Amino acid sequence: MAVVFSISFGAGHPAQAAKKKHHHRKHAPSSAGKHSKAAAPDTGEETEESSEPSGGGAGEAAEPSESKPAPEAESAPSGGEEAAPAPKRTRVKVEGTAAGEEPSAPSGLPWLEISIGVAGMNRNLSFHQDADPAGNRLNPYSLPFWPVGVASAVFYLQPFSDALGNLGAEFQGMQGFGVSSKFSNSSSSYTSTVHDYSGGIRYRFPFGDANAIHISARYGEDAFTFTGAMRSALRTPDTIYRYARGGLGLRWAIDPSLSLDLGAGYRYITNKAGPQISGAFFPRLTVAGADANVALTYAFSDIYALRAGIDWRRYWYDFHVRANDTFLVGGAVDQSFLFSASLVLTLGGSSHAEAEAAPAPANSKADKSKTDDSGNDSSSGSDDGDSGGKKSGGGDEL
Repeated sequence: MAVVFSISFGAGHPAQAAKKKHHHRKHAPSSAGKHSKAAAPDTGEETEESSEPSGGGAGEAAEPSESKPAPEAESAPSGGEEAAPAPKRTRVKVEGTAAGEEPSAPSGLPWLEISIGVAGMNRNLSFHQDADPAGNRLNPYSLPFWPVGVASAVFYLQPFSDALGNLGAEFQGMQGFGVSSKFSNSSSSYTSTVHDYSGGIRYRFPFGDANAIHISARYGEDAFTFTGAMRSALRTPDTIYRYARGGLGLRWAIDPSLSLDLGAGYRYITNKAGPQISGAFFPRLTVAGADANVALTYAFSDIYALRAGIDWRRYWYDFHVRANDTFLVGGAVDQSFLFSASLVLTLGGSSHAEAEAAPAPANSKADKSKTDDSGNDSSSGSDDGDSGGKKSGGGDEL
């Protein structure tokens, strides 16, 4: 009896141990991949144990049938582990989409810009190829420096129309106050009227974050006249340029708070520079003009900025004189410079602070997705551990 009892106990004990090992391998792959590698030797051990001869016939017959599905049980969870990173790849795509949405942030180009300031004006009117006798020559004119006021405004339809948002209107003005003129060959003083007003339309072509090229068409008047008691004796003509101007400009954002503006234009003179110079002085004259400007703008707040600029204007003449004309002069050049400083008000676009903070939402989404991934991994690991613990506990009960 003792011998038979020991044989039965020895046959039943390996079967119960094999069941526990088999049950443990089913849940082992639910943890990290390194546990699946460690499970491989167990399979070999189990095969050796199950292949040992023993006296329990029913226990031995049931043992191989339970050990064969073990590799399948290991491969099934391994497939689940490969599918687990799929949500991570999806979240990476979401991060890429968020990064791709960054260009849709405000471009930084305002829809309204108004500037007002002061400038120093320098003007020179010179005549060339003057064949008149010394007592009948024209008087050149020079204004070394005089303070004037300057203003400009640009308005776009962006708040009212998406299709026409880059179409706008523009205005520029310069006005002299109390300008007094003197000539080297005369002790008389003359009061001068000085102004340049123009207005028209503009269309811009944005590129980059806050850059744009624009074209414009304006009509205006640029005048410099003299008045005084001895005006009739002054041999310097008034100039009143009424012009149609076509121009091209560039705005380049150096950084979110600093921008560079460049512009140039051609001025087609429609009135031959006024009735005096084209009537009493040179009736057959031709005249044309051009201008250019450069300005540097620093934004010190969301809507206010400081601007320093230089404007250049030049008109050139061909008088087409004849032998019996009053004045025998080949032509003239009328050139002026403005050195300005202005306060600028802007509305629309994005401030430099917003431009720097624009990528933040994309990064926050990426961080959130990474947090979700880590949370999911940790939660899945804890779930696997709990489920494995419960099942292993069930095995212990067996």
